[in-house]
Order: sequence, then C-alpha cells, then structure tokens
Amino acid sequence: MFKAIQFIGTQRSGSNLLRLILNQHDLISAPHPPHLLQTFVPLMPYYHAAFGNDLSVLVDNMCQWVEFNPVPWTGVILDRRKILDPSTSIYDIYEQIYIEKAKIDNAKIWCCKSTFNVHYVDQLEIKIKPFYIHLYRDGRDVAASFKKIMVGPKHVYHVAQQWKNEQMISLRFLQDIPEDRKIHISYESLLDQPDEIVGSICSKLEIDYTSDMLNYYTSEESKHTASSGKMWEAVIKPIVKNNKGKFYDELTEEE
Repeated sequence: MFKAIQFIGTQRSGSNLLRLILNQHDLISAPHPPHLLQTFVPLMPYYHAAFGNDLSVLVDNMCQWVEFNPVPWTGVILDRRKILDPSTSIYDIYEQIYIEKAKIDNAKIWCCKSTFNVHYVDQLEIKIKPFYIHLYRDGRDVAASFKKIMVGPKHVYHVAQQWKNEQMISLRFLQDIPEDRKIHISYESLLDQPDEIVGSICSKLEIDYTSDMLNYYTSEESKHTASSGKMWEAVIKPIVKNNKGKFYDELTEEE
C-alpha cells in the first residue's frame, strides 16, 4: 500500500472534487491543502540565513500556516516536537504534517491535492516517492475558471503559459515514473465516468473502491469546505456532468 498521494498539474482542473471523493475512503486522508511547498520553498534561503540548520522556527511557521488555512483542518493539534524530531528538510516537515493529519483521521494514506507541487516533484520523488495523480483539464476551461476566481492569473495568455508549462513538466517527469506509481486523469473523464475513473485510481492504489466515495457531497468535509468560501461552494453538489466546454460561452473568440 502507498503511504502518500500527490496531485500534479494545473489548478482549476477538478482537484477539489477528486480530493473530496478520495477523502471518502476510510484509508485516505485528503485535507484541503495549505500549499506549504508553494509558500515556503521560495523562503528557504532566508530561513537558512537566519537560522542555519535549526528547523524549529520553520516547523512552527508551517504549522501556523496550516492552522490558519482558509479551510481549517478539523480535529488537528499539530505537535511541533513530533514534526521536528524526524525532519531534516522542508520536505520532511511537509510529510510529517500530513502524517499527523492522517493519524487523526485513522487513515493509512495521506493525500495532497496541491497541483502546484508539480514544481517540486524532483525533491518529492527523492524524499517521499508518492503515488502521482496527474489531473488535467481542457486549458480553455482552465482559463475561463481562473478568470472568475480571486486567485491566479486573469489574462488568458498568462493562464495558457502556466497551463502549458505545468502540463509539460508533469508529462516529462512522469515518463520516468513506473506505471504502478502514476495515473493520468482528465477532469472531463471524471465527469463522464466517475465510477470507472475512481475505480481505476483505487485499483492502482491497491485499495477497494466503493460507490459511497461518490457521495462526497454529503460529507462533513465537503460542507466544511463549501462554507469556507465562494470558490468552493460547488463541492456540496453531486458531480455536474455538463461542467465542461464552458469556455464557448465564457471566453471571447479572441481569447
């Protein structure tokens, strides 16, 4: 059994939907991501300059970042000492934080849906060796989605650049990852054939698939996520099969 799942790809590709579906499984803990690596990896030169090899301040700051996540992790009290003791790098801290959450959830596998971690896959592969889910969506719908939310680029040219870059990184990286440690999932196929797609993920993870996983929208985690912001309000609804091709109405011909 795998100990960790890492989504890679580009945001606005259905990662919250798939996270909540996987979180329904008793063996998987998939909390809303505080984007730890995206936030703290660029700051590491400053931590090293100020504190050398002492990771205690970094541990405390990363734990605080989790504790103030817009979608709070319920039932979790992060023990800084337990996280610090086995850690020798930011990637160890990242893993230990997710392990602590999985313990609270009585789960065997932790899952991070932060697709932005595609930019750190080389270190993730060295340190953690997770199972990778490459989640992708029509780039035109990704652009239409980004235009409507409060985060990320707003001009379709910049969205297109980001989408191409992150998809190319994902594909090139996964070329060298064994077949049993990766899966490519399109958002559109997840909408059209959710049982088949989620079942294929479970098969790769060597865990049983149950149809109850598609009842994610009734879970406390979905309600908790939806109540945390307008950007996530749709997660308390069943899968909307026609939630694709929206760019036809939402982007101009020039876009």
